[in-house]
Amino acid sequence: MPRLINVEQFMSGNLVLFEEHVQKDCIYESLVEPRDYDGVCQIFVQVILGSLAQMSQKSYKEHLTGGEFVSVDPDLIKGNPKNLSIR
Repeated sequence: MPRLINVEQFMSGNLVLFEEHVQKDCIYESLVEPRDYDGVCQIFVQVILGSLAQMSQKSYKEHLTGGEFVSVDPDLIKGNPKNLSIR
């Protein structure tokens, strides 16, 4: 079961995910400022994050706890390129 976050706290800036990547500037302050449509936006965020969590769990189930690739021997993947480019 996915871990639930408090979307209201997230939208108000009181819950910051990946804080090391968040730049708290005037744009950030504008985004976390209370607005008339926060209730509707909160519903959208809950639906989007819930759907993203479900999709990620299905797509990456073999890489999550209990999956086949949770603890892969580094020697098995040694020859694989770190990034693939599509030409």
